[in-house]
Amino acid sequence: MSGPDEPQWELLPDRPEDFFGLEGDYDVLDLKRKYNSFIRKFKPEKFPEEFQKIRAAFESLNDALRYGEPLPSSQHLQFDWSSDTEQSDSELQNELTGSPAADPLYNSSSEATDKGQKTGLLERLKDEPIDVLYSELKQQPSKSPYDYYALAVFADLLPETKGHFAGWILEGLKVHQEEPGLFELLKQYFSQEIPLKELASLLLKTSRIVNSDRFYYLTEKGWDRLIRNAPFKIFRKTLSSCEANLRDHRVDNLLVFYLHILKPAIWKASQKWIDQIFAEVDSHYDELPYWLEREYYLLDLLRQYREQRDTFIQESAIRETIDRAIRNYSVLPESEADLAFLECQLLLISYEDDLLTEFPKLDKQLLNLRILWELIADDVYERVEVYVEYSESEQRDSQIQKLADQLFHENYGRRYQNITEMTSTTYVLLFLASIISIIYLIFRMFSSFWSSLLYIGLIVLTNFIFFVLAALSSNWLRDRYYRAGWRFEIMRFFQTCWLPLDEVAEGLEALNGTKKDDIEYEELDEIANLMRLDPGLFIYVTAQRLLHASH
Repeated sequence: MSGPDEPQWELLPDRPEDFFGLEGDYDVLDLKRKYNSFIRKFKPEKFPEEFQKIRAAFESLNDALRYGEPLPSSQHLQFDWSSDTEQSDSELQNELTGSPAADPLYNSSSEATDKGQKTGLLERLKDEPIDVLYSELKQQPSKSPYDYYALAVFADLLPETKGHFAGWILEGLKVHQEEPGLFELLKQYFSQEIPLKELASLLLKTSRIVNSDRFYYLTEKGWDRLIRNAPFKIFRKTLSSCEANLRDHRVDNLLVFYLHILKPAIWKASQKWIDQIFAEVDSHYDELPYWLEREYYLLDLLRQYREQRDTFIQESAIRETIDRAIRNYSVLPESEADLAFLECQLLLISYEDDLLTEFPKLDKQLLNLRILWELIADDVYERVEVYVEYSESEQRDSQIQKLADQLFHENYGRRYQNITEMTSTTYVLLFLASIISIIYLIFRMFSSFWSSLLYIGLIVLTNFIFFVLAALSSNWLRDRYYRAGWRFEIMRFFQTCWLPLDEVAEGLEALNGTKKDDIEYEELDEIANLMRLDPGLFIYVTAQRLLHASH
């Protein structure tokens, strides 16, 4: 890969801000926009290595921004030590393994020395066994941060102590509290595939040593794995035990963590636990950062959907497909969730007419579903969209004009116009007849006042009832023609046009009342409103747009 738009890979992992082109004051949303622009080009299925680099850089910055931590660009794995002999800890790892370190846990640009030793560890490794050095360093009474790092590396390489890496890092943090290098090593360790039994135990041990509000920032990746892969009772018990060890944690860190973990938890937790967490968040809603408000809204819709999903599914293949997509979006890692959501769109398009007839009307439950589906689709769309220029109004207007022609030149459109014209003529004739009758009765009123007044009242009441019934029948007729013909024309239109549904509806409203050739475009505003209220059409249009964007 090469070209003017090729990212500056040499800036990773040490300078993620420069890699994303961020400078000055920026926030989570600014970072997300930059990240999305990169992964549209480097999709995980085509460029797995590049995607992993971009994702790792994004997560390091995103975590720091969300929790208000120092940005990674100023917080490398730097230890405070001094000695006559210097060596880099990456060189130490290379010497131990015989090859460049691939694991980010062992990568660092900082300089290292073996404090208190006349000969550096790197030199001694050439002649002495690892177990001898490990035993000697372990018995050393006073240890620097780098000593604990070296012990962690040695322990992970020796068969009898393998898996003790995190234990030594925690021991180091116990002595050198919140030391940046050790802290960052442990945070990266929680991103690894730790066995679930060890993970729960490690989280509890960590809470006893790092018992401040930074615990949530440090361990968030571990909780992600625990909530997705362990029974919920283990997650709940572990979280409760850890939080019992925390002191003076800030509520903003707590809110960030809860809103992060709620998305998968909604599908696994008990209703009581979910309500408790939402109550905690609600009590501090005014303290939420603005970028969390949308996340809260999405989570609240997910909670409402979960409460209604048994009623919604109703043993329908289409509804089960939609349900599975919403669940996958909530519980799978981002790249897997995006792919699963796009696969769902293929299934939904394959249903075609069945998808439109599955949802006969938009009730309150379906309104919430449409909003939820729109938020999820917009989130996925931002990561898969290949921008298509629709800003030229002439192109957009011509497409919408074409749709209006299809709606009114096809058989259903012409029949509907003929019926509405007949109905309008009937309205006029009835109105004129009523006026003539009332005038005649007024002239007779002087000879028979009360009877004439009664006749006038009956005429007015009859006309009122007729106009009410005519309006209702007109609405019924319009709805019938929409479902019998127009919506299928609209569906076919969106097979080759990927404008947003609401934009097309606005365009139809703008054409309402205009005339072209012998056709006058009436009721287009009502058709546009029916389009907006049609959940089946919305889901179909969304699927077409997402698949077009992903291609």
